[in-house]
Amino acid sequence: MKPEDRKKPHRATSEIPIILDEKFYTDLEETILKVQWPYKSEYRDTFVMRDRALVFFLIATGLRINEALAVKIDQFRDYTKKLVQFNVTTLKNGRVRKEIWTTKDGGLSRITKFFINWYTLLKQNSKFSYVFPSGCANGLVYGNHLSSSRAHWIIKTTTDLFPHWFRAACETYMAKEIFDNDAYKLCGYMGLKRLDSTLPYVQAPYEKDLSKLYVR
Repeated sequence: MKPEDRKKPHRATSEIPIILDEKFYTDLEETILKVQWPYKSEYRDTFVMRDRALVFFLIATGLRINEALAVKIDQFRDYTKKLVQFNVTTLKNGRVRKEIWTTKDGGLSRITKFFINWYTLLKQNSKFSYVFPSGCANGLVYGNHLSSSRAHWIIKTTTDLFPHWFRAACETYMAKEIFDNDAYKLCGYMGLKRLDSTLPYVQAPYEKDLSKLYVR
């Protein structure tokens, strides 16, 4: 077998650092805006809108690509400050994530628009069942969702990232900004089976507690 014919190893999230600062949110917005697949269709703008909404959704929910694509519109409730998605079964271990919040405020608010606008468009047509329907020459397809292979290819070629990186970005954000580095809460929210799966994202600095050793 020639070296160039060998299957390339999976990319690791550690290859692209996730640094949670103000630039983190700017970079996420710029990444989503890169998603512009050159569709040869009069529905190009609609398809690009869908693809950008999908990338945001992966970032905000931490769902695996197949889990995100299987999501249906009737699993959502739209509230004033948030969208809530109910009862999502994880494909890896069969656990159910009872509620996943997509906030309209907070650090991610500048990119929430990519999903809110898309969700609003879909709600205007009751025929749609999947949040991320597939497309054809005649537009969106009501009863089918975008294929995972197609979604992977769109994301890879437009952003040079991969779906699991977006999951890692979500876990980093939730661990530090929402759950105060509580591994148990993060594990439960993400529907993880093992607590040690959260270790790459949870940081619990011990230095500040060392002062307790010096009791007067």
